[in-house]
Amino acid sequence: MKQLNDGIYFNLDADKYHAQERMSASGICNMLVSPPTFWANSWLNPDREEANKDTSARILGRAYHTARLEPHLLDQQFVCEINVDDYEGLLTNSTEIATQLDKLGEPKNKSGEKVLDKALRLKEAGYSGPILHLLQEQWEENRGERTGIAAKYWKQLQADIELIRAQPEINKHLTGGFAEVSVLWTDSATGTKMKCRFDYLKAGGITDFKTFDNSMRKNIEQCIHDTFRYNRYYVQAYIYWLVAEMIRKGEISSMTLHDASPEQSAMIEDMIRRIEPTEVWYVFQEKSGVPNLLAREVHIMTPVHPSHEHNDAGVSRETSIEVAQKTRRLSSLGLLAEMEVTQSIRMYNYYCETYERGKPWGSMTPTGVINDDCFPPYWLGLDQ
Repeated sequence: MKQLNDGIYFNLDADKYHAQERMSASGICNMLVSPPTFWANSWLNPDREEANKDTSARILGRAYHTARLEPHLLDQQFVCEINVDDYEGLLTNSTEIATQLDKLGEPKNKSGEKVLDKALRLKEAGYSGPILHLLQEQWEENRGERTGIAAKYWKQLQADIELIRAQPEINKHLTGGFAEVSVLWTDSATGTKMKCRFDYLKAGGITDFKTFDNSMRKNIEQCIHDTFRYNRYYVQAYIYWLVAEMIRKGEISSMTLHDASPEQSAMIEDMIRRIEPTEVWYVFQEKSGVPNLLAREVHIMTPVHPSHEHNDAGVSRETSIEVAQKTRRLSSLGLLAEMEVTQSIRMYNYYCETYERGKPWGSMTPTGVINDDCFPPYWLGLDQ
């Protein structure tokens, strides 16, 4: 796959994005698990292409992503497959078709006749009931280039769209901008080629959509916090915030905009003109049909605390906000993410220099010990 230049890419095909040989948030998280984990899931693994072939689960995942972030494109890219439960008396196989032919005085079978031909013959004989093979042929003609989605999942996709639309406080974070915006850049400190792909980008900030499972029946807030922590979403949030801030501050304003419409170019210009900090929002939807849809702002930086307008000594409100921003710093969450990102990129560059391409990466600590220091004191009974 062709490697692309640095830039902001609108409408970049997902496969082309994932084929870019650059470090990403998911790659950083994999490095933090172990360098071999990163290698196995990266372009450096010669067997990865076979493992990453399209599957029904990935296709369904893209459909859900489209329904949540770009619902206006769902019918253009996907189509509901035939639901046999919608048709009373549906003939589904050759035997059932042959039985109806016999009732109409027609031969059950003809030499070399395919099932579809038999179905067409039954219809021509005057049968008016539904026949699956004829319905399927018509569906294929109408499908075009769209991908078929099973009816049970299509119903869930429509329910997702309605759930989001019904909550304006959440829907506002998924409207007014553009989905699937890709940014390719080079880290100025290390020269590392980087990439990220925003779920949703607007002038005021970014939104990422996550699903979660609560099979342990935790309090919903605790469940979200644990999901955010254990999946290292804070690392992803930090990278998204960092890139959005680079755009806002004009640090990558000279980057080429690729396939950008006038509206998309205008949005980037609006980002650059903004004096307010970039907001980072995560929308969480619970799985298993539970209608929990929650939006939470992630504070990568400490909150802005501009003074009251009567205490601004006559300066403009813009100046007051700008001064307030200068007192901000990375939050503890942001500092942790920054540290882990820096550590991961350093390990990545070290391993790239150490190992020949195509060769599996080894562990940094192939041997070691397991002792008291490996476990929490409370678990060992030492805090009693």
